[in-house]
Amino acid sequence: MKDIGAKIGGARKDLASQRLARGLRKPKAPAVVIPEDAVMLGKRGWRARFYYVPYVTGFACYDIKRKDWEGKPRRVGHTSSGVVADVEALAAGSLINKSYRACRPRGSQIYYLSPKKSGGLEVDMENDRAFPSMNALRDFVANNRVLLIDELPVSLGESILTVDRYNPKVERVGQDWLQGRHAGSQDFLETLDMRGVEFGKCIRDHQNLLDQAYLALRDLAQVMQLPASFIGLSGELAISFGSRGHGGKAMASYFPSRAVFNLTKNSGAGAIAHEWAHALDHHIARAAGFANSDRDDQGVFLTNGVVTYASEHTGPDNFGKLALAVRSVMNVIRASKDYSKSARLMDRARSTKYWSTPRELFARAFEAFVEDELATYEGNNQFLVCGAHNEGFKDSVSKPYPVGDERRQINRAIRELLATIQTHLK
Repeated sequence: MKDIGAKIGGARKDLASQRLARGLRKPKAPAVVIPEDAVMLGKRGWRARFYYVPYVTGFACYDIKRKDWEGKPRRVGHTSSGVVADVEALAAGSLINKSYRACRPRGSQIYYLSPKKSGGLEVDMENDRAFPSMNALRDFVANNRVLLIDELPVSLGESILTVDRYNPKVERVGQDWLQGRHAGSQDFLETLDMRGVEFGKCIRDHQNLLDQAYLALRDLAQVMQLPASFIGLSGELAISFGSRGHGGKAMASYFPSRAVFNLTKNSGAGAIAHEWAHALDHHIARAAGFANSDRDDQGVFLTNGVVTYASEHTGPDNFGKLALAVRSVMNVIRASKDYSKSARLMDRARSTKYWSTPRELFARAFEAFVEDELATYEGNNQFLVCGAHNEGFKDSVSKPYPVGDERRQINRAIRELLATIQTHLK
């Protein structure tokens, strides 16, 4: 099936065509050569990057991810005993310095052992281990290297969300918007007022994806009580399937420079509400004059701080009123202690903030709102949103979505935002 609507540009297939036209090929990474007598330290997690081989009376350990001057796996060290547990401790010890840091807050005599990948947080006094002296901290690290590395969260992005979020037969209960037919170009370009639909070369089930996406977007318009034509955000928004991912762990992504959100080939189901929230955030920022109207601005979202400067008369057609409504939602989100705290704790597994950034807090809160509103219609659409009640997560401690009274308060703020949009459209 061919792409629908206007040319979006910037997809992998477009870039591949440009490389072929210039006679360029992406070089293949050289394969890692592992000796025949090598034994992998483990099959999953951090252990999967190490192997060991016999060495004198013990074992020599090598790190596949680090290379020596010849491009071969770097040797971490060797043990004098033939005990595998000693090899494991040696391998874990090579990761300690990159994974943890010792912190002593100003004016305090207590030393804290804090993960380095803490999303910009220096020390968390509630969750970090505390020691009365630096020597005590060093002794603990020396005797508990494997324990410390095992405790580090291994999920750094959206892969933490659910055990199996993708299901080709996603559940849906709701109005039959297609009435027995298949979705086509008219549904996306005219009914939803979208700019275009794009498919990657790896996609085979084109029609099923079109049908699922159209039903999800119509359900989204219904729960927001907005016309279906608003989904396309004034004809600027586009959708792509498996044409822009790069093999990472993200299930879907929004690309502000192209005003398009991409659903990955195998994991995009359930992410539409989240990505559409990003698109709305960026669309209002552009319309209110905070971002470049030509969609070449990569980082301006209302929720990321510029909403602070909004006034009622900002931008053309008083789009500032919408900006103020977004600011009201963000004020409620910032006041939610448990939701914000959980996001900060999850970010401790990352080198940069993700879960606690304002635009991600807003998008996940919007997901929760959509799932709750679907329930009021006695409906369900797992292609639109899935798992926003924190069910089925790999890590029972992680709660990416708001719960309880905080969730209800945020939902009320989002309803007020949508009511402001309804008034604006009239």
